[in-house]
Amino acid sequence: MLFHWCLSQFRPIAATELVTRSIKVMMESGCEEVTLEAEVTNKGALALYGRLGFIRSKRLFRYYLNGVDAFRLKLLFPRPELHSSLDMMAARNENAGRIDNVPSGEKSLLQEIS
Repeated sequence: MLFHWCLSQFRPIAATELVTRSIKVMMESGCEEVTLEAEVTNKGALALYGRLGFIRSKRLFRYYLNGVDAFRLKLLFPRPELHSSLDMMAARNENAGRIDNVPSGEKSLLQEIS
């Protein structure tokens, strides 16, 4: 999806709502990230995007026709397969020290030590 907005034309609450709804639609449609550019002088937009979780990935020198620099901002969405892998790893780590996960021949040795 490609959007081009001038958020300064919107009231702050309307701008936040517009960006939030757009992000939600992008997430629901399977996007992995949102990338956008904002003028380095646009403090309001940079603050809004920062509150929404965007990170500054790059400074683009003289990006705009008026010669002003821009920041490239990114919002990365969590990947479901990554979360399930992390959950499996966490469960494996939780169970790693439990005696019931040790082969039966080694249990008696562990029980003697502890």
